[in-house]
Amino acid sequence: MLDRKFIRQNPDAVRDALTAKNESGDLDAWLALDTEHLDLLREVEELKARRNQASESINRMKQAGEDASAAITETRELAQRIKELDARRGELEAALHSEQLRLPNLPHASVPVGGEDANQIVKTWGDPDALPVFERQAHWDIGETLGIMDMPRGAKVAGSGFPLLMGDGARLQRALVNFMLDLHREAGFTEVSPPLLVNSDTATGT
Repeated sequence: MLDRKFIRQNPDAVRDALTAKNESGDLDAWLALDTEHLDLLREVEELKARRNQASESINRMKQAGEDASAAITETRELAQRIKELDARRGELEAALHSEQLRLPNLPHASVPVGGEDANQIVKTWGDPDALPVFERQAHWDIGETLGIMDMPRGAKVAGSGFPLLMGDGARLQRALVNFMLDLHREAGFTEVSPPLLVNSDTATGT
């Protein structure tokens, strides 16, 4: 989830990201809510400062034997206004958070805008034309032929394009995971095994 300060300072970049990703977030609505929220926070701080000054005046007047009823009334009115603004602040905070979740992360500058036709080939390996002539098969067809992938049952569980890895397929995936972990650990990285569950704050916006 984007940082609020970043959104305020880079509205054009966020707007471009909305367009590039074809997202439905409403940046103008977020900016309006944010402005109201910041104005409200400033007003609350000013009112709290006035309330503190009034409380000090009440103490001085009472010590001097003076009538403090006007200052007491002002303090109560200020406290009521602060209470009302705090309630509104809670509403604004919830609305801001909701709108903020709809604003996408910015794509890297190197990412082309558009569909698959806009993709750019960054690197290739080998020469496909130099390979022996044979009927080439997709990896999912090879996987099903070898009995290491089950596409239909995977689709039932997770949707199209997600296979169940079976037998040696599952073993191969596990071996590749271990290979990459060992490779990176040897390069100086620290392996981390996080908890399987996270709290809502951690999961939000990821």
